Amino acid sequence: MANTLTAIIGADTSGFTKSINEAKSVLHQYTEEARKASQEIKENASVTDAQVASYQRVVKALEKVESGAMSTSQAQKALTAQLQELKIQWANLSEDAKSSDFGASLSSTLSSVESTLKGLSAQVQQANAEMGGLGT
Repeated sequence: MANTLTAIIGADTSGFTKSINEAKSVLHQYTEEARKASQEIKENASVTDAQVASYQRVVKALEKVESGAMSTSQAQKALTAQLQELKIQWANLSEDAKSSDFGASLSSTLSSVESTLKGLSAQVQQANAEMGGLGT
């Protein structure tokens, strides 16, 4: 006579399944972040060192103007030259670079320089008008 032994083993796999799902979620997040980082690198790779250097020179010129370290006419000359250089660099940016964070910052700086130049021009005109009034 043969004896048959049958055993039923039950296991709660919910913890294991939960861990697998959490790992999948973390992996998915990592993959998304890596994809985004890769895209940003691609966008910024098209920005040349000359374009970055030009941008940095304009920012330094703006800082000098704002600090009052230059006369109005010196500031106008410096900013006009920097603005022309920055416009050339902007024109040479790829479309990807223009839509990147760097491109947005460059665009904002262009607007700021143009606005500062308009303000300086108004100051010069006002000073000239006041000086003209002294001679009468």
